[in-house]
Amino acid sequence: MNGETPSFLSVNLKDAKELSLAENGEYRLRIMAAEILKSQKGNFYINCRAAIPSRPATEQLYFPLFFPPEDADEFQKERSDSDLKKFAKAFGYNNPQGIFPNELIGLEGFAILGTDTFEGRSKNVVERFVSSPVGAIGGLAPPTPGIVTPPVPATPDDDDIPI
Repeated sequence: MNGETPSFLSVNLKDAKELSLAENGEYRLRIMAAEILKSQKGNFYINCRAAIPSRPATEQLYFPLFFPPEDADEFQKERSDSDLKKFAKAFGYNNPQGIFPNELIGLEGFAILGTDTFEGRSKNVVERFVSSPVGAIGGLAPPTPGIVTPPVPATPDDDDIPI
C-alpha cells in the first residue's frame, strides 16, 4: 500500500455479535482506561472505562470517581472520601500521594452493577464497589483464588431430627 490510505477496509460482519448489557449483579471489572476530566461545575473527577472479563460480549461501562470540590462542606468531603476509599479497597489500589489514572489501567476489582436508562438508552452502572465477592450472584463473578466459600449444610428431614 506504500503508505496510501485505502479506499475501504475489509471486514466480515457475518459472525459479529451485538453487545448486550450485563444482568444486575456482582462482577469482576477490569479498568481499560482512566482520565481526569472537569465537570460542568468545574470540579475534577476521574472517568474510568471498564470491561467485564467474564462477559466479553457485554458493553463496556463508564464510572466516575468524584473528588470533593475545594469549597466542599464536611458532609460532601466525607461522602467523596468514603466512596474513593471503597473504590481503592475493591481494586487493591494504595498510593498515599493520591489516585493516578495511569496506575488504574489494568486493575481488577468487584462491583455490584445495575442498569439505568437515560434518553431512551439503557446502560450498566456501578451501584457500589465491594472489596471481595459477596456471593457472586448467580455465578456471575468467577471464584477468586484464596477465598473459600463454606458449603451450605443440607436441610435435615424428619428422620434426621432426634425427637
